[in-house]
Amino acid sequence: MSRTKMTGRVFIRLLFTGVFLAASESVAVSGAEASLSVNISKTRNREKEQSTEQKKDASVTTTVEKETETCALEIEVENPAEHAGNYDVQWCVIAKRISVEAAEKLVVSDAGKIEITRGSKATGVETVHPKPFIFTIKTTDRAFLEKNYTGSKQTREGDTYAGYIVLVKADGKILAQESNDDRFLKEEWVAQCEKIVQLKASQSKAKQKKKK
Repeated sequence: MSRTKMTGRVFIRLLFTGVFLAASESVAVSGAEASLSVNISKTRNREKEQSTEQKKDASVTTTVEKETETCALEIEVENPAEHAGNYDVQWCVIAKRISVEAAEKLVVSDAGKIEITRGSKATGVETVHPKPFIFTIKTTDRAFLEKNYTGSKQTREGDTYAGYIVLVKADGKILAQESNDDRFLKEEWVAQCEKIVQLKASQSKAKQKKKK
């Protein structure tokens, strides 16, 4: 009887010690903490211009329709920890790009980084305004009067909004991430976003040095 009880006590103590060590390792690895929420607002503006030119054998009418789409990202970052935290907030917006020469594809059209500090249990919102998405449709109508023939040609090119990626980082580690689409949180897109953010930061520093 006594041997059975002693074995039980030893097992319980070992189990408790293991859980304690695992928790300690988790705290050491995670370091800073953060929670993230993103709201996006979009506006669209459409313009249309039309002009007609008379040539020797035809009347040419050109119509250009231009759509400008702007968006704002409201990025809310909360520090749930008992101590203050410093964070890098990295963002990218993704466009569906159509060009005359190439097939439709998804690209990172703009990106940036904000350095922020949050006190213990503090929440704050940062708003960023990426460059606009511009898409144009150009239609050319030719009316050949003598031949009683009309021909039309249309080209479509530019960017339309597809999505965003927001990363909250500390000490080079991603603490939180969010996107409007799960596919943009795959490793290839996250890595691409980080790379472009770093490139833009380097270009910005180079410009500042030239100004000095």
